[in-house]
Amino acid sequence: MVLGTIFVVDTPTALQHEVINSPDITSAGGNSSNTTSDNGCKVCLGLGAVRYNLLHSSLRWTSAILSLPVGYLIDRLGNGRSAILLASLPFLGSVLFAASAVSHTPITLAMYIVMVIGRILLAFGETPLCFVQGRVVAHWFSEESLLPLSFIILSQRGGSMLTFFVSATIADKLGFGVAIWSGTCLCGLGVVSAIFLALTLRKVQTNQNSQKTDINYTTLADIKAVPRTFWVHVCMIALLYGQIISFHANLPEYLLLQYGFSATTSSYITGCAILPFLAGPLVAIALSKTHCIGVLVTCAAAVIIPLLALLGFCPSVHPLILTISFGLANCVTELGMWQVAVLLVPSSCFGTVTGIMYFGRKHRRRTYFTSGRIFTTEIQHTGK
Repeated sequence: MVLGTIFVVDTPTALQHEVINSPDITSAGGNSSNTTSDNGCKVCLGLGAVRYNLLHSSLRWTSAILSLPVGYLIDRLGNGRSAILLASLPFLGSVLFAASAVSHTPITLAMYIVMVIGRILLAFGETPLCFVQGRVVAHWFSEESLLPLSFIILSQRGGSMLTFFVSATIADKLGFGVAIWSGTCLCGLGVVSAIFLALTLRKVQTNQNSQKTDINYTTLADIKAVPRTFWVHVCMIALLYGQIISFHANLPEYLLLQYGFSATTSSYITGCAILPFLAGPLVAIALSKTHCIGVLVTCAAAVIIPLLALLGFCPSVHPLILTISFGLANCVTELGMWQVAVLLVPSSCFGTVTGIMYFGRKHRRRTYFTSGRIFTTEIQHTGK
């Protein structure tokens, strides 16, 4: 369900060189700080560093705001209805985004607004659909959830990996428009998957002759019943995930400017941060046998700090090694995050409580766009 949505979400990053650059350094409103010089881009949408980061911010702000009400809405509607609704809106958003991105170059203000609206609609699938996936796992695999969660996370990260590995190549070989519209096709498959999930859940309920549904009415008492240790976990998640979005959003252009890689190579290296998630099921099996998830998540979070420092200040270390190591640490923390949620949160209020968890996570992550924007603009002019 989320493969296509994540593919479209990360498409501007995979094609960052084409999206940011302009054929003329003064073409984007005459503001040289909002563009980079033409370094061989073919399409050259001309968004510039500021509008590029704002494009991501619109999605992340919407995700943060939606986390609380949509989590509660999922509990009220149930998994099947929520899946269809929340998969259809990103499909519409992907259509708007694709239509605006390929309509005119450089992008006009009107088309940029349509592009932002499309990104806002993508937010309904980028986070809420993950709630639905986690809620299905909590209902059906509550005792042995690590392995199912690893496949869920793999499907989420698979969209990122796919767009980083194929978007730049498709844009180079078949054209920029084909690369953009391919994500829309994948979002359409997400709608089909959501319908299939809803029908499957309904069939299972009918076969079991059960009147019990997955529709719950969460109350304040249900939230108060959640163990206090879970709220400590929420604080950890909020502080931990601040660096991930700026890492993915700005890394391709950083590699191009700092290391001299081509746009395609930079996209490949960024996508390698997702490769460790292919081994997610093996990591899940290992975690299930160690019985010390908290210690391993803490170690993984601590390792991320020197990895980012090496990426920023030690060009002698190849960035491919650092991005793969970063992805492995991220895989462990992501599995730990969902496993703790499944173990501690009652399934009756899973959507609402995970909405609170994601609100803290997204609220922390969106604050890093200002630093990402300043960094992107600064390195373009100073090389430092």
